[in-house]
This record gives sequence, C-alpha cells and structure tokens, in this order.
Amino acid sequence: MYHGFILAGLYNLGILIFSKGLGNDLGEVDALFDFNGCISVLLWGAAYVALASSYDKSPGVAMVFAVEKLFYGFHWLRWMGKHMTELPALVKSDPLTGAFFAMYGAGDLAFMAFFAYVACCFRRNISVGQKAE
Repeated sequence: MYHGFILAGLYNLGILIFSKGLGNDLGEVDALFDFNGCISVLLWGAAYVALASSYDKSPGVAMVFAVEKLFYGFHWLRWMGKHMTELPALVKSDPLTGAFFAMYGAGDLAFMAFFAYVACCFRRNISVGQKAE
C-alpha cells in the first residue's frame, strides 16, 4: 500500500507537466485548474506521500483523501458531460491540455477507490474522541 501513496503523489505531481510549469493553460479550460488550483493539487500530492509510511495508523486521513478524489472525479464526470464533444478539438489544438482533460478524472476515481480501500482495511485504528498521549 505504501507504493500506492507514492504513486498517488507522483500522479498529482504530473500537474507540473500538464500545466506546463504551472501555466494557466488548464485554468483557461476549467477554472478549477488555474494557478492556485494546480498548487492545491501539488499540496494534496505531498500529503499522500507524507502519509505513505503511516497510513495504517491514520485511516481517517486516507478516507479524507478518498473524498477529495471523489470531488475531483465527480467534477471531471460533470465536465466531460458538458464538454466531451469539444475534447477532440482541444486535443488537436493543445495535445497536452487535451490529454489532461481526457484522463485526469479516471485516475482520480481509481485513487479514490484505493484510498477508500486503505481506510476500510485499517478502520479499527480510528479513535474518535480520544486524546493523544
């Protein structure tokens, strides 16, 4: 499972390539991925990597990651529903941006399932209302 967290972090790091170094190409297509949105994606990725060595002790955090990925996956599905017919022209005019919008949500939904699985596997380690010593 450790490698899944690292892979999720690397997946998010890929935004640097697709945004062409945090440029606004993605943000012009979908405001969710403007400069600030891309920074947010990078920060989430850093959080995945930070939890990689202790995921079994923090299943609640893994569930938060699953909900975050659900948000991005659902956003992508809605975007695809509205803009799928525009995608071929986008791929033709800007292959990198087109590729990003063609696939990012599928990866997010896959990682959502991964994070939810991790949270379920280690749910016994969730302690609600107890102080840390």
